[in-house]
Amino acid sequence: MPLQMKKEDFLSNKDNKQQFVNMLGDCLKSDGNNVRHASGDADVLIVLTAIESPQHHDTVLIVEDTDLLVLLFHHIKDAKNKVFFTTEPKKMSLKPIKCWDITTARSLLGPSLCEHLLFLHAVSGCDTTSRLYGVGKQAVLTKARKDAFLIQQARVFMDLTSSKEEIVKAVERAVVHLYNGKPHESVDVLRLQKFHSLCVYLQVQTWMSNTCALSPDQWGWKSVQGKLVPVLTDLPPAPQELLDIVRCNCKSGCNTARCTCLKNGLECSMACGDCKGVCENCSVFPSDVMEEDDSDSLL
Repeated sequence: MPLQMKKEDFLSNKDNKQQFVNMLGDCLKSDGNNVRHASGDADVLIVLTAIESPQHHDTVLIVEDTDLLVLLFHHIKDAKNKVFFTTEPKKMSLKPIKCWDITTARSLLGPSLCEHLLFLHAVSGCDTTSRLYGVGKQAVLTKARKDAFLIQQARVFMDLTSSKEEIVKAVERAVVHLYNGKPHESVDVLRLQKFHSLCVYLQVQTWMSNTCALSPDQWGWKSVQGKLVPVLTDLPPAPQELLDIVRCNCKSGCNTARCTCLKNGLECSMACGDCKGVCENCSVFPSDVMEEDDSDSLL
């Protein structure tokens, strides 16, 4: 039966998406293809599978995600054949497609930089960590190649036994260094929240396939209605007496600076006049509720 709705709407429902992936996997298996399902983040499994393939033939990885390119540089060591990385060509585009020979590119970057590239990518901002304002990827790579200080801090994040105190201290030094700060300055002076360092550590260990002993809720994340959301602070944003009187009367969305709650960095709550805490300025969005209500009808 043909799909009677937009692809984006269908796949926005997590149950639909999972069952579609399972069905697609079964179809590929029936045609004799080797299929692997990722239990969590698929990036690591995709890269490790791509690295295994060159033992028999050259492999081309076609993706749009920079994370996968970084993972390839870190994980690939010695392969009998080539591994290439490229992106899918855009329709009607006349630009030539870029294609990277990972083995050759890795030799140009050097083994030390590639070994610690996971930290450098995560600390400067990726899909799951915050971007440092005013610090680009190129600047981070340039600093890492010029001196060993950044690499020394990166080693803490590559160690599965590092303590939270060691991690926070290492990221303080690294961030101060990236902002050309003075050695005695701290992250507080540079207005960086400590939770960034915990998220960076968890992401680096995930990319290294070392997450068996790590729980996200101990490393900068919390579970809200079955979904992981980043911890923004472990202290109230303001005294409780003030929080009790801050509320909005938005008629729709609560997604602009006109929303009193959003403007003050607060989530909407039941005290709000119209939205009652069910809006875009809350941990659980209306779409999540609709997603659960409509899951049976969409399947």
